[in-house]
Amino acid sequence: MTPTRLFPTDPGIPQVLTLIQHAFAYMNGRIDPPSSMLHLTEADLTAAPSELWIIGQPIRACVILTPKPPELYIGKLSVAETHRGRGLARALIDHAET
Repeated sequence: MTPTRLFPTDPGIPQVLTLIQHAFAYMNGRIDPPSSMLHLTEADLTAAPSELWIIGQPIRACVILTPKPPELYIGKLSVAETHRGRGLARALIDHAET
């Protein structure tokens, strides 16, 4: 369960976008304003200075980390529904803390 960084040219970027869309889909029509996920693109996932971290192949979990000194913004933490409850989100948060 070691997180791996994806870079802008990684072929897994579309898979990450799909994972995020599925993970946040339950919010559609339930929150106002609507989730920013509705406008998220592959380009957004690779935009500097953000870092995209994943767990698994195929990808089972992901998070976007963006430095905003003196803090680190944790965004779009997502875990595939079939892999929830296995500590993947915790592993990504632990990674962010380091």
